[in-house]
Amino acid sequence: MASSLHMSKAAVDGMANYLGRRVSGGKLRIYDGEQPANADRGTTGQILLVEFSPLPDPAFEEAEIGKLEGRELEPTRAAGTGKATWYRVLTNSGTPLWDGSVGKSDCDMNISDIEIFKGAEVSIEMWEHLVPR
Repeated sequence: MASSLHMSKAAVDGMANYLGRRVSGGKLRIYDGEQPANADRGTTGQILLVEFSPLPDPAFEEAEIGKLEGRELEPTRAAGTGKATWYRVLTNSGTPLWDGSVGKSDCDMNISDIEIFKGAEVSIEMWEHLVPR
């Protein structure tokens, strides 16, 4: 029989808020290159462009129907040069939690300029995570 799993609002909000709490005090890294197949895989030559650390506590607003919206982060200076394509969120101990897409619009994270140069200031316009219902 095929799966017909459906999650309640309370369930997806609970899971999302749990993830949001795990990220507080953690790290947000933006990379160039190809995003790994999943967040458990390490990087393989991608350049770390910028790291936001530590993330605020709380790092996200309370979830609404499984959607976490990241709180505003202070601009940070880039550590590398490249084209931003994906990001990874880690706990404060460095455990990866999830990855997402980076672009100018319609991505998991939107930034004003995906062409990043070492030493330049990088600002995030929007970042979010959705636990599927």
